[in-house]
Amino acid sequence: MNPSLWSNDLGPLKDALHSPVEGLPAEADTVILGAGYTGLNAARELSRAGQRVVVFEKGSIGDGASGLNFGSAALGVAASFHDLCARYGEAFTRSTAELSRMALEGFCQLVGREAIDCDLQKTGHLTVAQNPAQLKKLKSTREAWERFAGHDMVLLSEDEVKRHLDVPGITGGLLNPDSYSINPAKYLAGLTKAAANAGAMIIEQAPISQVRRIGPGLFESRCGGGVIRSKHVVVCTGGILLPGFKPSYRGIVPINSYLIATAPLAGFQLELISRKVFSTSHAIPCYFRVTPSNRLLFGSRKNLAAKPSQARDTAELTEKMNALLPFMSCAQVTHSWSGSLGFTFDRLPHIGISDGIYYSLGCCGKGIPWSAYCGIAVANLVRGGKPEQAMAMPMLQPLLYGGHPWFLRPLSWYLQAKDALTGLTARS
Repeated sequence: MNPSLWSNDLGPLKDALHSPVEGLPAEADTVILGAGYTGLNAARELSRAGQRVVVFEKGSIGDGASGLNFGSAALGVAASFHDLCARYGEAFTRSTAELSRMALEGFCQLVGREAIDCDLQKTGHLTVAQNPAQLKKLKSTREAWERFAGHDMVLLSEDEVKRHLDVPGITGGLLNPDSYSINPAKYLAGLTKAAANAGAMIIEQAPISQVRRIGPGLFESRCGGGVIRSKHVVVCTGGILLPGFKPSYRGIVPINSYLIATAPLAGFQLELISRKVFSTSHAIPCYFRVTPSNRLLFGSRKNLAAKPSQARDTAELTEKMNALLPFMSCAQVTHSWSGSLGFTFDRLPHIGISDGIYYSLGCCGKGIPWSAYCGIAVANLVRGGKPEQAMAMPMLQPLLYGGHPWFLRPLSWYLQAKDALTGLTARS
């Protein structure tokens, strides 16, 4: 079984990357932890503003969520608008919805401005319902989008959904026309080259073991046996928790996303599914799409508490795929992989400052558009700017959480039971 479908798409990046064995510079204006989408966007902006920027990546470029994700860019945040309104009020929810529109538009403009070849396509996103309860939920979602965002999503009937996905058991769907798909590794490669061309130094295989303040506006970051001093430190580590930095190890919950890809589909299979991005309406949804190479990409967060096991994960995702898409029962699965996503407790991305250290964390599975916005926003914060209110809310850091997500197993049981009960109710 092959690893990620995207593993061969990063291309040659040797000229853009450095190794810690080459030695660390003694000083920088800004040190950035994490060479994913967010960190690279911040590095490019700060470098172009004249700063000396050094980016440290714990592993290899593409090892994290930025190189392993599903490749969907859509409006919105992970939290529902109803939940946001109940927690923060209607005005905050409206501003967050507007900010999500700006983030998606900004991402598309960035791809064009930097001439990044990442197979960007406007596909639309179709969420399908498989029973009346799920269809009712989609209607409520549509009303929330209209109320808070003024965005016109389209509620589709069973027959209308079949024009895009011809499978049994579908009762309707909700279409968001403003949704895109990309090749995430090609996008990551483009961001890496743009940051390097701007003057940022990007170092792979370089985990930072310690960051400490050694004076007013002066930090020391240790990597292996080397030390680098900087005026600023920016943490963009996503679902990889940074011990000792509270917004990361107390504010971020790492949750795995699991994906499989098939061999190119046959002609009869391609006639049954369009090029839209699809997802189900379950509490733990499945998501799938046909790639430009005619492979089916299928994923889910399935068991929130499980540790990755390629054999088990492949079998479980294949079973889900075949049950949902019967025409895929003869398809060969060629790739299987997983990656860790960083979720916040309010399911919003956050940027801010803690103990003098800047951070941008918690894209919550919406990282393609939001990481571009947040990377640029945290770079602006370093330069003395102010973030939008929706991004500057204090991160929730529950007292009983310290980096070990003990609550994911009972939460997973609850969500699985909720999905099972909804299905039983629909059949009764």
